[in-house]
Amino acid sequence: MKEIEIRTSKCVNFQFWNNDIGQPDHININWEKAGCSSPVGRRGGRQLLNLEAPQCFLDRNIIVRQLLHAMGFYPEQGRSDRDEYVEINWWNIQDGQVFNFEKYDTVDYGVPYDYTSIMHFKCDAFAIDPSQYTVHSKKPEGNDAYAQSERKRITESFGLGGLSDGDILQIRRFYGRTQFLETQNTPRTLKERTRFCPGAEAIFLEGRSNTLKLQPSFNKFFRQIILTSAICTGIHFAQTSPV
Repeated sequence: MKEIEIRTSKCVNFQFWNNDIGQPDHININWEKAGCSSPVGRRGGRQLLNLEAPQCFLDRNIIVRQLLHAMGFYPEQGRSDRDEYVEINWWNIQDGQVFNFEKYDTVDYGVPYDYTSIMHFKCDAFAIDPSQYTVHSKKPEGNDAYAQSERKRITESFGLGGLSDGDILQIRRFYGRTQFLETQNTPRTLKERTRFCPGAEAIFLEGRSNTLKLQPSFNKFFRQIILTSAICTGIHFAQTSPV
């Protein structure tokens, strides 16, 4: 969370929630056996974000990815322009996981398709046969040895580098300057997802105190408070759908 706050110039900030805050919309961090998942965007009221311990804490990218879902961001390969950049091998996707590869009508805020996005699935995500890709790059084009090698390199690096520059730029523009958002959104987009933290509000996180004590490093992590910067005054409402 601190990385998101700092790298977005504090356009987004997280605060620990309690009943005295008087803010009904907040995220409840659930550590029970429910996997690693979150709805996309603000739903209103108490909203569940599942981070099952210990499996969801083996890779910090998992935590950041679920937070970004809650903030309103879909998987990168779910972008409306994804077919220009990646191919989905539907035959190799596990039963019940096809929804994770759906394509959405999205707005990219002027940010190109990002193979290095933390929101991009790994090449073998939800694979029936892990030795075969479920999603792979179409770029660079061509069938020569170099192009094939480069496509393989790009494909096998999907989503491995943490928050990319493209991720940060999208967050800052989604939560940032009003004039940019007013020129970039569309009526359809306004129905896609609702962002947390409109204006200068914070994203509030709730976790049961007895559970937080079992995760001492994350107890401090979730209590980190950094005030929102004055540049983050844009208001952009969009609706959500399941991850």
